[in-house]
This record gives sequence, structure tokens and C-alpha cells, in this order.
Amino acid sequence: RSLLILGGMELGYQLQALMKKYPQLPVLVVEKQTSILKAAFSVTDFEPLFTSGRLEILVPETPQMLFEFLKSRTARKIGMIFHRPSFDLEPEFYREVKETAERYVSTQEINLATLARFEKLWFKNMLLNLPAYLLTQGVATLFDAFQNRPVFLIGAGPSLQKQIPLLKTLQNHYTLLAVNTSLPYLLENDIVPHFVITV
Repeated sequence: RSLLILGGMELGYQLQALMKKYPQLPVLVVEKQTSILKAAFSVTDFEPLFTSGRLEILVPETPQMLFEFLKSRTARKIGMIFHRPSFDLEPEFYREVKETAERYVSTQEINLATLARFEKLWFKNMLLNLPAYLLTQGVATLFDAFQNRPVFLIGAGPSLQKQIPLLKTLQNHYTLLAVNTSLPYLLENDIVPHFVITV
């Protein structure tokens, strides 16, 4: 594992035991109640754990915030342990924490599989596009070029079909930015965006 998540801290005795048992692993505590954290800090000295650089505490407004937090840490292999009384006190919250962490791990696995599948093709395309990168001026020439002109960002969601009449009326008055997956459908409907964004 590259990260251990502890759901619920209580007074911190389980946390101390975990960090002693796994001295190499960083630990992320996800705690719902700030009052419990205050109580823990009043009876236990956590300074050695914090100064070790291995401990982080997250008090998310919603369990979904854990997903964004994990993305910022790029942890790949995650272990999860729950403090049972904390879980029993807030079962819905900690169940969502568990599901969110599992969803993050699943997303990471899909990303790695995608990378393994396409990295040769992406590298080849990068080499083929290298002359364009070197010979064109780049995106910096567009900075401040469209000041005071409203922008309409066009995604490729299911509502795109309904918005075609609106987009037709906007295309001469707005700067249209479209994601590449929406481009074929837009062109079919005589809408030519000013910019197409692809990654």
C-alpha cells in the first residue's frame, strides 16, 4: 500500500497503534466530527505524528471531497481501516467514504490500463505533431485576444442535441469553444466553433 486511510479517529489510540505498526506508510484520517478531533487533541500529543510528515487529517463536508483529495496525492494502492464505534455512529458517512475510496482506486486502475494501451500511439502522435509545436506561435498569442466577448463552452453531453437551435443563434455573437468529441455533431448541424479543445 502507498496510503492507509483511517475512517474515524476517536481519541487517537488506534491511529497511534497503526502508525507504529506500519512505520513507512502515510496515514490519512477521515473524521466527520470536529468535536471529536478537539477532544483527541486535548488528551493526546499528536505532534510527533505530524512532524513525521506521515499524518494528514481530513474533515470533509461530504465524503466525495475525499476523491479530490486523493487525486491531489496520486496514491495508487490504498488500504482502509475503520474505527468501529465511529462507523456505528455515522454509518452512512463512512460507507460513502469507503465507496469513494474504492471508486478512486478503480479510476486509477482504468487510467493505468488506458496508459498501457495507448502510450505508444500517444508518443507517435506527439512526434508527428512536433513540427507544428515548433513552428506555430502557440496559445500565448490568444491571451487577451477576445476581451469583452462572451464565451460559450460546448461539451458533448446528452443535452447537446437540444441546444443546437440556441447554438445557431449564438455562433456569430459568442466565441465558441468545443470539446473535440462534440465537433462532428456540430459540423453536421452547420455550427463551426472558433476553437476545438483536445487532450
